[in-house]
Amino acid sequence: MGKVLVTGASVSPEILARFSENGLEFEVVERAEELSQEELIKKFDGIDAYLCGGDERTAAPIYNANLQLKVIAFLGVGYAAFINEDDATTAGIAITNTPGTLTESVAEATVALTLALNRRVVEANDAIQRGELFNTKCSDIGNKTVGVLGMGAIGQRVAQVLSRGFGCEILYHNRNVVSADQLDFSVEYVSKNELFSKSDVIIVMVTGAPENYGIVGKDELALVGRGAILVNTARPEIVDGPSLAAAVENGLLGGVAIDGYYNEDDFDLSRDELGLLSSVKNNVIVTPHLGSLTHDARDKMGNMAVSSIIDFFGDWKFGRNCKP
Repeated sequence: MGKVLVTGASVSPEILARFSENGLEFEVVERAEELSQEELIKKFDGIDAYLCGGDERTAAPIYNANLQLKVIAFLGVGYAAFINEDDATTAGIAITNTPGTLTESVAEATVALTLALNRRVVEANDAIQRGELFNTKCSDIGNKTVGVLGMGAIGQRVAQVLSRGFGCEILYHNRNVVSADQLDFSVEYVSKNELFSKSDVIIVMVTGAPENYGIVGKDELALVGRGAILVNTARPEIVDGPSLAAAVENGLLGGVAIDGYYNEDDFDLSRDELGLLSSVKNNVIVTPHLGSLTHDARDKMGNMAVSSIIDFFGDWKFGRNCKP
């Protein structure tokens, strides 16, 4: 029926076996991002569907060189940084993604990072590992005002846990006001500037589209009360890196957690121009995309992506997670 190119190594063999069960061949290429464009183009030769689960970027040169390619299934939600949608549309290629599969996992990681920052867990552990006493006092999270920037499904889940679980006051800023009927907890919609000036905890949850890069910068960070903490489990680039590093260095922010890093996940300290990777003493936590790194999330994403390709070749009618 067709052949599928699968990149990355995060989809289990058991889930990929569904291709064979439905008459589709598949080939797995790990670390496709390390291939040159010419090498990657060759991998697409004779390919009808592409399950994008790696960090490679694809655009017109690949799409136009492989006229059999009919559908791209992205393993995740925001694919703008990896797939050129305009080029794919021009080439007549459909794009699917996996909405809703990461909500619980990313929300859980976000709350975990928030609690760890507030109680300075990593900083305390680092001090103990050095044989030093750590006795910096903290305050309960329930006494905090939490500002959520981006009130989509994940933002709502994080806000719900912190509100109902800990009693936090929740402020939020979003492109659209969320109807109170959607929520079972109290929130207040505020402007972006108000969110930064009134919040003890700022959680960045906006989509990782390139147009959102840098929407939190020097001006926004200048509004925060000294000692506020910031958690970013969206793309690191949503928050301007130099501005964030300066806010940590001068003590304006009392703690920062980032899931992922600015140097395309290069965690080599010698190449860390921002200096955040070595700022544990300043209550900085950097994790390698732990938000989606659970068996549950990966299996949900893998199954949805595989299903979208199988359904496509079964004359599937486009649904909300498929863009013709």
